[in-house]
Amino acid sequence: MFDALALSARQAVRLGQVSEFALLIAVLAQHNQLIGLEASYLVQATTLLTFIASTYYLARNYPTPVALSDSLRRH
Repeated sequence: MFDALALSARQAVRLGQVSEFALLIAVLAQHNQLIGLEASYLVQATTLLTFIASTYYLARNYPTPVALSDSLRRH
């Protein structure tokens, strides 16, 4: 049971990352004047910061080929 729960949590973290489609939606919404320029910039900045933070978090805490720790590195 614990292994399934740990696997579920790991997958949830990986899938919970903000999608690059947020950038596309923000630009298109601003271009079509559905949101203001400031809102578009906010969505874009939040998405980029989330990319950076979540990549670092995943590389630091979960097994991956680019892990920061030898114990988490998969070959």
